[in-house]
Amino acid sequence: MGGIGKTTLASFVFNRVCHEFEGLCFLDNVREKVQKYGINHLKKELVSKLLDIKDVEKDVVSFIMPIGITDFAKRRLRRRKVLLVLDDVSDSKQLEDLCGGHDWFGLTSRIMVTTRDKHVLNRADHIHEVKALNQDESLELFKLNAMKQNYMDTEQVEQSMRVLNYAKGIPLALKVMGSFLCGKSKQEWKSQLLKLEKMPHVEIQNILRLSYYELDRHDRNIFLYLACFFKTVSEEQQ
Repeated sequence: MGGIGKTTLASFVFNRVCHEFEGLCFLDNVREKVQKYGINHLKKELVSKLLDIKDVEKDVVSFIMPIGITDFAKRRLRRRKVLLVLDDVSDSKQLEDLCGGHDWFGLTSRIMVTTRDKHVLNRADHIHEVKALNQDESLELFKLNAMKQNYMDTEQVEQSMRVLNYAKGIPLALKVMGSFLCGKSKQEWKSQLLKLEKMPHVEIQNILRLSYYELDRHDRNIFLYLACFFKTVSEEQQ
């Protein structure tokens, strides 16, 4: 799911262990950049960072060809212990184009991939599924962004529970809502939370909508059918 914390977790691990590697590259928003710039643009960025090439365009013929990364570049990469993060990969072809086989890089290199589609990771050695936050974790994250402190009075805690119910443990939703409500009065909190029950926050919806767009037509129809079904049941119960 979008906003669940995949990129945040990958960034934390990258910064924690990067000093152990000779070549470093964190390619963020792979799906979006491939659509916008093309796969060759990302290959140039990847090779230039891992091999510390300052003038990418000058050396591009030596390292990147239309068919992919050159053998010359691969030989240099195999001699380096690298840490590579590919963030938000949407299909296995992107993964193949950007890092090929495990023999592209030196021994003890590490490749981390974040994706919304587990099928992309069919060749991964290990898969970690990022879970939603529990209630205590959600409250802590929300307070950090909404109050800039740990203290909340009873009324604020009650209002916060409505936010937690809305966010469903998604860190992005908690951060956005916390920042949105920060500095507002208790009355404004009540007003905004009532509004959210009828009209979801735009920034949160835009992130979650990407997960829907990644579905094929069949799965989209199933999703819409179930959404309409539960909406009808809810309205009948009211």
